[in-house]
Amino acid sequence: MLNHTVPEALMPALLLAGVAVCGSAQANEGPTAYLPGATTGIPIGALPPPGVYVAGSVYTPYGEVVDGDGNTTPIMIANHSASINVTWASPYTILGARYGASATQIAAVHVFDAKKVGGNSSSTTGLFNTIIQPVILSWDVGSDVHVSTAHAVYLNNGQYSSRNGVRSEKAFANNYWSYQPSVAVSYLPKNWNLTANFLFTTNSINRETHYRTGDTFYADFTAARTSGKTTAGLIGSVVQQVEDDRVRGVRAGNGNRTQHFMAGPMIAHDFGKFSLSARYLANLHSRNDINLDIAFLTISGKL
Repeated sequence: MLNHTVPEALMPALLLAGVAVCGSAQANEGPTAYLPGATTGIPIGALPPPGVYVAGSVYTPYGEVVDGDGNTTPIMIANHSASINVTWASPYTILGARYGASATQIAAVHVFDAKKVGGNSSSTTGLFNTIIQPVILSWDVGSDVHVSTAHAVYLNNGQYSSRNGVRSEKAFANNYWSYQPSVAVSYLPKNWNLTANFLFTTNSINRETHYRTGDTFYADFTAARTSGKTTAGLIGSVVQQVEDDRVRGVRAGNGNRTQHFMAGPMIAHDFGKFSLSARYLANLHSRNDINLDIAFLTISGKL
């Protein structure tokens, strides 16, 4: 059985589907498919009780672009984002695991400012690639340990534009498909949530620019304790691109391998019908991307 020492309203599968929430870190050609830290604060190894869950989030990933040597540039990028997620936690089992599925859509105001280096400044509203998770499986393996696996697909849609075969700074979505399997482990003894979620993203090629973003590993971590109806703790995120970016099969620049380390606090409260959570991840280290800080505010509940 699911361990209910973590308030039920704080673990809806809509947040579990945060495994697919995306579209904020500006990589060398475009946003990374997965938003680092999206599943922090959640006991994502355990599906909640059967039902349909909905979550709305607002979050702002922002920062200055950092080059491959770790040097900060004057180019600023921010995405003032909102997402809606619907997740079905079913009563059915497959291979001894609870089954679920989800879908997520993100919209954002994408701000790009390169005026300090003689470039352009723009602000564009758009939709990111639609994310679907047709398979979420969660096992209760005993001794308060839960293990889940999920499989996310990022559709090739959303706000994208290019100019002369080069991605436009006004583009928000990616002009390619991404596939992302993940494995999460949650240890949920009384009043505690100790969770690690490991994700791997592989991308198809952008056929307009002939650019392929290299495969990337992500890990989200949570250590939180519940007292009454309030949960507080520490969260962290690691991003390491493990394959070079390539253009027409040739390595792009120095490979443009994105790297991030982030950490920060979280707090959430169960109001009964819904829960409200706030999380903050501060940049500790970045390369080939934004020196990323992310602030999240999420409201979620069961229909």
